[in-house]
Amino acid sequence: MSNSADLKKIFSQYAGKQIKNPNRVTCDCDPVMDTLGQEVRQAGFIFGQAQEKGTSPEGCMVPPNLVTAEFEKGQGGKFRLTGNFKLGN
Repeated sequence: MSNSADLKKIFSQYAGKQIKNPNRVTCDCDPVMDTLGQEVRQAGFIFGQAQEKGTSPEGCMVPPNLVTAEFEKGQGGKFRLTGNFKLGN
C-alpha cells in the first residue's frame, strides 16, 4: 500500500473539479469520480463514498485503507471536490 502523500498528490489534482450529486438516485456514471476512484485503487487503497464537507461518515469500523473524498455544494447548486479526503476511521 502506498502512503498518504500519494493520496494528497492525487486529490490535489481533483480539487475544485465539478462532480455529479453524490446522493443522486440515478445510475448514470460520474467520469470525474470514476477516474479519481481508479487512481486511488491503483495507489493501493479502497475508494469509498464521497462525504459532504462538515459531515461525519456513517458506520462503525472501516478498513484502515478506506479513502473517502470530500465535496461541497457551491453556488448554483454545483457539487465540487474540495481536494480533502479521509483515510480510515
